[in-house]
Amino acid sequence: MHLRWFCSGTILQAVAILLLTRTADAQPRKTHSFRTSAPGPSAFIVESDPSAQLLEGFILIQKANSGDPVAEQEVGLRYLFGRDFPPDTLKAVLWIKKAADQSLLTAKYNLAILTNNAWGIDWNPFEAYRLFLAAAKGNMMEAQYMVGLTYVDDLVVPRNWDTAYKYLSDAAAQNFKPAKEVLDEFAKRGIHINKDSTGITPDASKAPKAVDKEKGKPDTAWTPVFLDLQRDPPTALDDTTLLKEAYREANITTRYSIETEPVKHRRVEEDTGMVRIIEAAESGNPEALTLIGRLYEEGIGIERDLTLAAEYYIRAVRFDSPRASQLLWKLFQNNEFRKQLDERSRHNDLVALFVWAGVTALRYDLTLNDQKALELLEKSADGHHVPALIELGLCSYQGRWVQQDRNTAIAIWNEAASLGSEEAKVRIAAAKVTGNFSDHQYSVYLPILVEAAQQGALIAQLALAYCYEYGFGLQENKGEAARLYRVCAQRGSQNAFQSLRRMYDEIRPKEKEFVIDQ
Repeated sequence: MHLRWFCSGTILQAVAILLLTRTADAQPRKTHSFRTSAPGPSAFIVESDPSAQLLEGFILIQKANSGDPVAEQEVGLRYLFGRDFPPDTLKAVLWIKKAADQSLLTAKYNLAILTNNAWGIDWNPFEAYRLFLAAAKGNMMEAQYMVGLTYVDDLVVPRNWDTAYKYLSDAAAQNFKPAKEVLDEFAKRGIHINKDSTGITPDASKAPKAVDKEKGKPDTAWTPVFLDLQRDPPTALDDTTLLKEAYREANITTRYSIETEPVKHRRVEEDTGMVRIIEAAESGNPEALTLIGRLYEEGIGIERDLTLAAEYYIRAVRFDSPRASQLLWKLFQNNEFRKQLDERSRHNDLVALFVWAGVTALRYDLTLNDQKALELLEKSADGHHVPALIELGLCSYQGRWVQQDRNTAIAIWNEAASLGSEEAKVRIAAAKVTGNFSDHQYSVYLPILVEAAQQGALIAQLALAYCYEYGFGLQENKGEAARLYRVCAQRGSQNAFQSLRRMYDEIRPKEKEFVIDQ
């Protein structure tokens, strides 16, 4: 399982980095989820100093060539953003590194950001950590915040709650709102912290002048995430949380209102946002599937149907959704649900047959043996029930209950796709680009994955991460691969977390500080 929190409603999409801009004339622009080049002039980088905006043309270059670190960083930022200079991430890194080598704290921080994302430089989260740490020791609150999160993540350095608390509290003492929110989450979850530990004593008067302390929060859509697949204390679920998570992961913009309870006073099909949620669910978005299951369970905007609710939960659990797992287990303890499931199963209801097979496979119920569960699943699939076809294909793909045969899995998913299943199309595309098949046809399958990933389809994001990691059909980009694996891991995917850990371990330095016990 995993544990996560959201400090301002959206997830961190890189390796727990906080990227800021303080440029008065730089307007935010919408970015693409699978961008491989450097960012545009939006909320990414800390500017060196407001006075840098006054350095123009040859004066700026002259100052940079003379070794002025503020000017060096400004040249780098302008190359990065394509502001008065042609966009060039390699030159951006070159100039920002010059400034960082002269101990300009904001340059160290910005170079850490570039290194963490592989923008114009090789991906290396360990070197990024060293740079963040140097800036944190210089009392830069954003860097203190980042180092604190690094000690929570258990990927770069071993998890250490006390050290995390020290750095986060140093940032919070400078009125840095994201750090305060993380510390509040510590308290809510009962995480024990040795508050008597002493760390860097914050002195706001010595904070880098580039930082706008009065704002107290980042001008960014990215927020910190604590990831832990081993422990996830049960938390109360509410419909608003499920709704917000589904909207976020489906990339539904705020023009669809989420301030009120979902479709409480109208039908699902009458709600534009919910129509988008349904589309995302059918492509394989676990948060969307979970929300729809909840609507069926509660009868909100749709006819109440506990068996259908269970079907949606099972489909979401197949994508490692911790929310769906919790809700399905609770539903399974409901006598009304058990009675309805038994009754519909006796009448060979296709949904009920699928649900019985699903809860057996997940070991939520041991009434049936595996052979009987397979028979029920096959009966549901024979009735052209699409979720059953997808599950039966998954059985063949994984070798669960039947002999492993990935070609058979593809054939079954093709049948589901012919019945209109978007999830089946995504599963075929993911299998083709990552599996041992002769017909990869990246030009055919990658667009399917990109479109589905934009809707929050988890296996599409995983497949794209794999392609970026190894350069299959896409230009190799370790930073983008790590970002996508992290996105999936934050959503509960244990495969994604293991892939992310593997990427870190492959380049892990031998120094003791970076050794993490497995």
